Amino acid sequence: MNFKFQKTSNQSEFIITDFSDISYKKFVKSNNYFKILWVKKDNSYFIIDGYKIDLNKNCLVFCTPENQIDLKDNTNQEILAFIFNREFYCIRDHDKEVSCNGLLFYGSSLPTELKLSQLKIDLFNMYYIMLEEEFMMNDSLQGEMLRTILKQILILSTRLMKQNLNLSMEAEENVDLIRSFNLLVEQHFKTKHKVKEYAEILNKSPKTLTNVFNSNNYKTPSSIITDRIILETQRLLTHSDKNISEIAFELGFSSSSHFSKFIKKHKGMSPVLFKNNLLQNS
Repeated sequence: MNFKFQKTSNQSEFIITDFSDISYKKFVKSNNYFKILWVKKDNSYFIIDGYKIDLNKNCLVFCTPENQIDLKDNTNQEILAFIFNREFYCIRDHDKEVSCNGLLFYGSSLPTELKLSQLKIDLFNMYYIMLEEEFMMNDSLQGEMLRTILKQILILSTRLMKQNLNLSMEAEENVDLIRSFNLLVEQHFKTKHKVKEYAEILNKSPKTLTNVFNSNNYKTPSSIITDRIILETQRLLTHSDKNISEIAFELGFSSSSHFSKFIKKHKGMSPVLFKNNLLQNS
């Protein structure tokens, strides 16, 4: 099953595929699309940003355009993908509607994973049937109907994500702070490497930020910054022709030696060896 909605006037695209047509894999590899990958069978895995991610049946994985995804040729895998570009639905412009930005997408250096209960599986199957029926339509309302159903999927997923975090009413009030921090890191990680720099933007103290993240069993603010820099380092080492000095400069380090010390501290090896290991494992 492979469906594609496309509107040439604004270049919006929405795709649903199970990859029975292998040409649809190009949409997953492209850096123009957000992707929701629904794993339909146990013992599935993806390579995302160079890391092998093992997944069980009925997990959802939320990937941004920046995530490098490799669906290995494995006939035993069953994956259903919902793929859309910013022109079809911009999660930033519609953040007040679904509140998924910084939680489902851009909430971590690695894609967000969400396990579905049987009740939620039934709901997602219902949404899929609705989408399938709508793709059969061909009128001026089709795009808006598809957007509405996608928005329902995102809202339900955001609610489930919050439930999985076991947020109390007080903790729920901190979700916006966590989301804001995650989005700021995504915007500024190349120039701001310290928690206090983000705390100033958010008008909070570094200690307050750390306490909020700890109370919600979330990664520490400093580890989120570090992990994002490491991830971008990995992408630049494996998907660009830039040398170590150029990468260090792009990521906001004052010198290549400072950058090398950073990588050595967090990966236990030099940038050159880190690159060699990544290429060997890719």
